[in-house]
Amino acid sequence: MRRVIFTDLDGTFIDFEIYSPGPALAVAKALLDSGDFVVFCSSKTRFEQMALMEDFQFRVPAVVENGSGLYLPPDCSWFGHQGTLLSDGGRLIAWGIGRNEIQLILDKVEAKESIDLRRYAHLSDEELVVLSGLDIQSAGRARQRDFSETLTAPLNESASQRLNNLLEPYGLHCACGGRFHTVTSIKCNKGKALELVLEEIRTHSKDQWQSVAIGDSANDFPMLKAAQHSFLVKQHTGGWARAADSSWTKVPAIGPEGFAAAFC
Repeated sequence: MRRVIFTDLDGTFIDFEIYSPGPALAVAKALLDSGDFVVFCSSKTRFEQMALMEDFQFRVPAVVENGSGLYLPPDCSWFGHQGTLLSDGGRLIAWGIGRNEIQLILDKVEAKESIDLRRYAHLSDEELVVLSGLDIQSAGRARQRDFSETLTAPLNESASQRLNNLLEPYGLHCACGGRFHTVTSIKCNKGKALELVLEEIRTHSKDQWQSVAIGDSANDFPMLKAAQHSFLVKQHTGGWARAADSSWTKVPAIGPEGFAAAFC
């Protein structure tokens, strides 16, 4: 039985504050060497995830923008010839609504409600650096989105629910990724992405595959629910995300240390 491991990035595979993978990197490389698959599954864009892979010196498939699309490296044959061919030889498979359409819908919502959601599209790279702690290059990559828009306005549970009620008629929803809320197609989430990838692997492989998911926050819950085995690491605040399923394994360590502990 081989495993395909879907991992969240911020707060799980990389540290929430300093964006370092720490001990998770060596563990991930060992998993790959053993014949397991590792799939990044994050709210991050393909540009952000490809840059991380460059730093990590390995390439893996990556679910982008909370399940709205899938980046496949040049050497990955999943999904045949589907998707848009990219400049690096990889492919991008679209599952969500395009960013331009999302922007038009958010224009309507903001005008109707007289609110400012402080979208990435309306910020400069320099402003995002101040809000996020990212460096200037990383901020630029974060703002290059294909299927989503990130909101930096503070949204408590009530405000988030109100916004989702407004977005639902347009086929959109927003979810908190730990730091900010991200708006995507209501038909897309990390769990549905996991199911699509797993179905593809099982269809074209003679091996038996077991799905494993690991995350830290509420927007990882669909992914954790969809997997056969799920791990919840502690958040940077020191506790586990609320409303977690009792069947998930709670790892008593934070972020990358939690990732390493789950697979060692």
